Amino acid sequence: MTRMACKARFPWLALVWLLATCFLSATAPGEVAPRQVVLVLSSVPLDSTGFQDAINTTLLEGAKTTLDIYDEYTGLDRFSGPAFEASLLQLYNEKYAKRKVDLIIVVGPNALEFLVAKNFLPTVPVVTCYVPKRYVDEAKQKRPEITGAVHPQNGPMTLDLMLSLFPKTKRIHIILGASAYERSQTERARQLFAPYAGRLEFEYMNDLTLEQVEARLRELPEEDLPYYAMMTMDASGRDFSKSREPLVRIAKASRRPLFGGNTVDLGDGLFGGVLISQSFSAKASAQLGLKVLAGQAASSIPLVLNSGAVPTFDWRQLKRWGIRERSLPPGSLIEFRQVSVWDTYWKGISAGIGLIILEGLLVAGLIIQLRRRKRTERALASAEVRYRTVADFTHDWEFWQRQDGGFEYLSPSCEQISGYPPEAFKAAPGLLLDLVCEADRASWQAHQEAALSGQPHSHLEFRIRTRMGERRWVEQTNNPVQIDGSQFAGSRGSIRDITTRKEIERELAEAEVRYRTVADFTYDWEYWQRPDGTFEYLSPACGRVCGYTPEEFRNSPELLSQIVIEADRPAWQAHQGEALQGHPLPSLEYRIHTKEGQIRWLEQANNPVQREGFGFAGTRGSIRDITARKQSDLELKQAYGEIAALKDRLEAENTYYREKIQAQEGSKELLGASDSLKYLLYRIRQVAPSGTTVLIQGETGTGKELVAEAIHKLGTRQDRPLVKINCAALPPALAESELFGHEKGAFTGAQTMRKGRFEVADRATLFMDEVGELTPEVQAKLLRVLQDGEFQRVGGDRTLKVDVRVIAATNRDLSEEVAAGRFREDLWYRLNVFPITVPPLRERKEDIPVLAQSFLARSCQNLGRPNLDLPNSILQTLQAYSWPGNVRELQNIMERAVLVSEGTTLRLADPLMIGKAIAPVPAAQKSLMDIERQHILQVLESTKWKVEGPNGAAELLDMKPSTLRHRMAKLDIGRRPESSPKESSAP
Repeated sequence: MTRMACKARFPWLALVWLLATCFLSATAPGEVAPRQVVLVLSSVPLDSTGFQDAINTTLLEGAKTTLDIYDEYTGLDRFSGPAFEASLLQLYNEKYAKRKVDLIIVVGPNALEFLVAKNFLPTVPVVTCYVPKRYVDEAKQKRPEITGAVHPQNGPMTLDLMLSLFPKTKRIHIILGASAYERSQTERARQLFAPYAGRLEFEYMNDLTLEQVEARLRELPEEDLPYYAMMTMDASGRDFSKSREPLVRIAKASRRPLFGGNTVDLGDGLFGGVLISQSFSAKASAQLGLKVLAGQAASSIPLVLNSGAVPTFDWRQLKRWGIRERSLPPGSLIEFRQVSVWDTYWKGISAGIGLIILEGLLVAGLIIQLRRRKRTERALASAEVRYRTVADFTHDWEFWQRQDGGFEYLSPSCEQISGYPPEAFKAAPGLLLDLVCEADRASWQAHQEAALSGQPHSHLEFRIRTRMGERRWVEQTNNPVQIDGSQFAGSRGSIRDITTRKEIERELAEAEVRYRTVADFTYDWEYWQRPDGTFEYLSPACGRVCGYTPEEFRNSPELLSQIVIEADRPAWQAHQGEALQGHPLPSLEYRIHTKEGQIRWLEQANNPVQREGFGFAGTRGSIRDITARKQSDLELKQAYGEIAALKDRLEAENTYYREKIQAQEGSKELLGASDSLKYLLYRIRQVAPSGTTVLIQGETGTGKELVAEAIHKLGTRQDRPLVKINCAALPPALAESELFGHEKGAFTGAQTMRKGRFEVADRATLFMDEVGELTPEVQAKLLRVLQDGEFQRVGGDRTLKVDVRVIAATNRDLSEEVAAGRFREDLWYRLNVFPITVPPLRERKEDIPVLAQSFLARSCQNLGRPNLDLPNSILQTLQAYSWPGNVRELQNIMERAVLVSEGTTLRLADPLMIGKAIAPVPAAQKSLMDIERQHILQVLESTKWKVEGPNGAAELLDMKPSTLRHRMAKLDIGRRPESSPKESSAP
């Protein structure tokens, strides 16, 4: 859009310009007035923001030359891209190629970025308007001739204002549209509001339609506030760039005041904020432009900072939300104020109303004065009637006695107390003296003389004898009667019958004597202690308990605390403090030092004392000597301790003998008496009592699980279960879950949390059979458990710690598995702490008869058959077989033989394939140490483990005894295990 200074929008300026032109042409023929060209390049709509009018008006009013002003709206706030910017640059180059532009005023950061990036009119000085300072600083790096009026970042200033007005705010809802520019502004806002992250939560509404924004704002809680930035396009793609509809609808829907950052938005429902005024910013930029047009270099003009941002509010919204103007920041601007008649003429109205009120007050005062006088006269007239009525009907005997002794007034109650009517006393005033008992007459006469002489508030208790001859206690009180405040006119007396009270006091005195007598002769130490710590009463028993007399405690109340021994004093003082505050408490046991220096145990009980009409009056305590009982308790405790010690000793002895029996018997499942089996049992007894990790190696069917059970039964964890798991039977996908457990939802099908075998075996033993079958991933986790005792369930993040003894078994050669890379070397070292090799059955054929007989008896029992005879021929056949399946194969063959046998003799179901049996391992396949060890064991067994001497092992091996013992130690050959009478089938 192009416009000149003389267009119709400014007709009066155009007229002035025309007249000035005519005058100059008339006065100076042939001279042309100088003209300057100003280009206003804007990336925001100029006709709707107030920039255009403010810039043009300021320039035209302040220019010293004629100006041609061209306003150009780039549209960069709505469109972008290389193609659009290229076409825009071509348009401007064609349009201003032949014009000499003296000044460019850039409105908006997008326009400045376009100007610098495209190097448009590079020699023309530039003044920025409505552009943040960081953009101006970046532009000056490429184009030095730039200055401008920079407005502050008013977003944080508005947030501070929001928090000052609504300090309970916790969440801010930033309302921005879905256009590319608005999304970029969202990212800028996140950076700008980052310092508030610890105090406030922010929600950005870029991806919502206008209706969705309205719905959310209708549900805003009290601790939330909305902040309207802009909405030129919502998430549905609707264009609101030329419409105020979003702001109007949002402000109407919001449950909380709507804040903003621009004065353009004020008036359509915006509550207010530290708003940027386009007119202020535009005027400041135009004034800088006038300096440049006057010849000053733009680079020498400093930036005008913080222009145009002022706390501004809509007066109508202040009324809507009930916010008082005095709570706003100083210097705030109030727009759209509606002035009432009162605001215009309040002084005159107030003066007239004040005059009317003053006249009304004068008239009302006169009326009130007259009414008050009449009311006083009526009150005085009725006062005598009321007061006489009150006096006549009081229970006490009221009277007014003049100075001469005569009575001005006597109440009818005198007859109820004395038996004489008022007329009798008026006729004979001395009758009152006659009623007083002779013993009290002297004190009464002195009291009466003092009362009739005008002494104030005299009081006396005395006895009278009534007309009926009864003796009664009365209480007389006298006060002087003053007329007109000074003239003494006699004494006003009141006599009350206190016979009943005196009787109660007498009974109470008698009761106190009775109760004190009881308390004084109690065996326990009784006392009554006041709230201030002093004693109302102490029984004489305190001397028997502690050696101190009651008088010593009365004279020194702190003595009670001093005799408590120091170790028990804090507990006693706490108990005493609660008791003196009136709290009911349980009894307390403590020790004291008696006066003779002895230590005694006492039991103290306290209860609060409540006196009717007085409230809490202290604590009533009872202290009992329990030294004898405590001594009995101590002796009983010592007896119980001795019993417990004897019990522990008995249990220890039982444990010791049970362990010795188990060490001798071992496992009842490991049958045989061969040297290899004896050595195996020896190794089991070596490692069982410790918590060492054991690796059991051997062929399939040799009984590795039985070895693990024997180690567990002989170990310290025998009271806990032996948890078993076959690693070869675990699916790879579930192995980790079986061992370590899983959390709920860790994988498909994990409906609940499940504990793994390690967690179940905590403080027990875990037997891992076929450990060589584990995958590398599970091996890594197993290594961590063995090292640290820690693991995590599948799907969990909590580290669990367990104490598990691990016994592993495998039929593989793990050293070969490590060399082949199928088993972790570090895990093998962890498992191979104490290796045990279970010998195959072919190396312990002398055990076959025992094993065969045991399996035969077990199978007959399980199958319900009578016991069968085992022929020697079958035993010879069994011993000739090499047993590739080891003990398990022997067990299966015996069970199958029982099934097919008829009669009383066992027969084999199928002949054993002796010719095809697996031959013993040739010596060539054994190591030299194994052959040497086996040979030494055979010689030792033949000599019944006789090492030296005639026919000893050293002599048969042709070795020195010391050399043989050295070789035995090197080959891990221990002493021969001692056999017991029960060792026919080995433990």
